[in-house]
Amino acid sequence: HCRFHLFINKMTTAQLVDTQARLNVSLREMITFFEESGVQEHSITLLNGFIDKHLTTDFLSLAEGYGKCMAFIDHDELVLKLLKSSQLLIEGYVIERKIANKRLKLLKEDKKSDPDVILRLENLLIDLDQRKAVA
Repeated sequence: HCRFHLFINKMTTAQLVDTQARLNVSLREMITFFEESGVQEHSITLLNGFIDKHLTTDFLSLAEGYGKCMAFIDHDELVLKLLKSSQLLIEGYVIERKIANKRLKLLKEDKKSDPDVILRLENLLIDLDQRKAVA
């Protein structure tokens, strides 16, 4: 029974790492798209800064804003890139929530669990739900 949970957690964690890697590639592809579209360097630097700081929702908001104010961009392609990145972001939240929920369930079953750890996991679930709703 315990080995099964360990296997599931490793699998889910691997899925999360894979999703985050695919999201990072997708964001980098969007930067390449903006560079090839002739977007100014300081605008590209802002986007790179959001990636470096793991501020994906800020990146997506700014990228969407660029689409609204830069008429020379291929808007159809931008929308597809934004959609792909948004889907990967949400997929990551779903996987992260599954991991946290499994940990929470196991901790609640163990009478010796630290209540502070349980509270932190419950707060993490709330935070993930809020981030997913905003994405």
